[in-house]
Amino acid sequence: MKKTVLIAFLITLAYAFAMIIGAPSMAMQEPPGWHQVTAELLLLFFLLLLGLGLMKRSLEKQWLAQARPGMPPLTEHDAAGPEYFTGQDSVTGLPNRHAFRSFFEELLRRESRGIGLFLLDLDRFKNVNESLGHLAGDLLLKRVGERLQKTVGGRIKIARLGDDEFALLAPDLKDSEEAASFAQDLLAALSPFFTIDQQRLFIRASIGIAIFPQHGGDATTLLKHADAALHSAKIGGRGRYQFYTPEMGEQMAENLALEGELHWALERQEFMLYYQPLIEIDSGRVVGMEALLRWRRQNGELVAPDRFVPILEETGLITSVGLWVLRAACRQARTWLDMGLAPVRVSVNLSTLQFGEPLVERVAGVLEECGLKADCLELEITESTLMQNPEAAIETLNALRHMGLRVSIDDFGTDYSSLSYLKRLPIDGLKVDRSFIQELPGDSGSAAIVSAVIALGQKLGIPVVAEGVETEPQLSFLRQQGYQLAQGYLFGHPEPVEHATARLRRAKPRPTPLPAA
Repeated sequence: MKKTVLIAFLITLAYAFAMIIGAPSMAMQEPPGWHQVTAELLLLFFLLLLGLGLMKRSLEKQWLAQARPGMPPLTEHDAAGPEYFTGQDSVTGLPNRHAFRSFFEELLRRESRGIGLFLLDLDRFKNVNESLGHLAGDLLLKRVGERLQKTVGGRIKIARLGDDEFALLAPDLKDSEEAASFAQDLLAALSPFFTIDQQRLFIRASIGIAIFPQHGGDATTLLKHADAALHSAKIGGRGRYQFYTPEMGEQMAENLALEGELHWALERQEFMLYYQPLIEIDSGRVVGMEALLRWRRQNGELVAPDRFVPILEETGLITSVGLWVLRAACRQARTWLDMGLAPVRVSVNLSTLQFGEPLVERVAGVLEECGLKADCLELEITESTLMQNPEAAIETLNALRHMGLRVSIDDFGTDYSSLSYLKRLPIDGLKVDRSFIQELPGDSGSAAIVSAVIALGQKLGIPVVAEGVETEPQLSFLRQQGYQLAQGYLFGHPEPVEHATARLRRAKPRPTPLPAA
């Protein structure tokens, strides 16, 4: 090709040179006809364009070859990028979306049944990119791919579809039980920490499952249905798997409608805070108020938090809404103090996305804006949030406590429960998840866990709160075990600020310092 370009360009130059040199002699002869001059000029113009075009194409291919050492030169059909044609993802080395789709369609033509499609998406992967950078994120994706390959062996086809989403094809599945077992194996394989940039990262994933031919007869339908199941798994709490069901189409449509409204809910002032009291068991005194987010749609419907909070987290809207919650709770705490009511500590739940932000500076700014002392505020954070990057979490927690804030682990016992990190985490409280309290006192397993947690808290010097207390037998059991603080419907439902204020008015003023909670 280079020789062809060179020859064409030389011919063009030679012809142009001949025209220029021959012009004087031609002027001494009989002038040529207009048609002859026109033809020669058109030929010269055509040759010049041909030479320049060939040179441009040659230079482009040479540049692309230098930009992709060791790879074959791109063709003019390479509109989808080099990975489309190589079939390999550049980050993980796994097949890419195009290669996976081709293999999937071929497999469907060969097999008649029992093919499982598993879409696996890393939960809150965005936090890794934002806190450690995209290079660390790419390295984590590569390690995840390697661990998945090691787990499933050569029988399962694995690909990276894009971002933090992986796809796995499992042929010869016997039934849904085998598919569920396989999904559990995948989640278990990702539970041990990854070491990235000398930091331990705990990663969870969500999985959506579609099975051929029950859930679809072609690749497009199966991918669509597996994606719907994946979305349902994420909305349902993450860190889990979900099979496709026909109802998921309606659920996705409803979620999309809610998501559209949520984008405007903050601006339309549709959010509000409810408050639930924290009780000192022995005295029955209210020693704290937990601020809980509620949303009333424009049509007047009060949407349950488990319906819209996961959507806020999935879309990233939780960042702006969470800041509103923090500011509104602090303002209310300041108002209660100004009213001369019994001093209580207000607690606010933080999402994982909020914890990945410049949290310390943001909280300090809100406290200063509201004129509230730091010891009047408590932040509640889940185990999964802290364990995603424990070393960074410890640094953030130390900074928050240095300000005078209190920090508690919410829903303790439902996630990692890493005791090796628990003793290092600078925290001020543990809140035992309500799922353990609900079965008391009859369930021996729950009773053993609740007893172990209070013993652990006493050994570490960390106050323990029992969440979800609803009956007198539950309260009696907790009192016998040594619990001092409790929260639940037995003492009060989450209620609007007017009712919470009335509850505090009925309490006796206590000029004493806020108790350890």
